[in-house]
Parts: sequence; C-alpha cells; structure tokens
Amino acid sequence: MVLMFYSCKKAKTQCDTVILVKAQWDTNIIIPFADVVVGGQFSDVAVSGKTDATGTFAASFKLEAILTAVASKDTTTLGHPSAPVLTGAAVVRLQPGQTVYKTVYIH
Repeated sequence: MVLMFYSCKKAKTQCDTVILVKAQWDTNIIIPFADVVVGGQFSDVAVSGKTDATGTFAASFKLEAILTAVASKDTTTLGHPSAPVLTGAAVVRLQPGQTVYKTVYIH
C-alpha cells in the first residue's frame, strides 16, 4: 500500500499596494507627508493615511479590486497663504498575492 502525502497550500489572497507620490512638474521630486486615500466615497473599502519621509504609503486589502488612489498636499503651510492644495489620482488594480506599485503625480 502506497500512501501519498501532499500539502495543500492555501492561496494567498492578500493584496498589497505601495503608493509613491511625486510632483508632476518634476518627477524627481517626491512628496513626503501627503494625504493618501485608496478607495474612496464610492467604494465599500477605503484606506487613508500619509506618505512617509520617502513619499510612500503602503496598504493591504483582503480581496482583489480596482480602486482609485488620491493624493493631496496642502501647501498653505509652506508660508504662502494663497498656495493651492496639490492633488492627483491614479487607478490601482489589486492582485491577489502580489504587491502593486503605483505612482500618483500631484499638481
């Protein structure tokens, strides 16, 4: 009698994304401490936070989805009261078991 042993690996369904926020006028400039929302008001799922000092924001989701990543940076705190709020958006397609990298250019 031959016994066969095998292992069933559960498929990894976690979907990770890393959002990098850069300036549209010069793509070498990263934007630290920008506000980021992945998902949004028309989505059942939304995650928000701030980019770190390297301009990146990371988030994890349980299921795959196509979501909008919106980034904004309030520039009025830089000393000019009439400076605009810089914004930008990109579409992120989350893939199971993968980390999806997306750049959002703000202007």
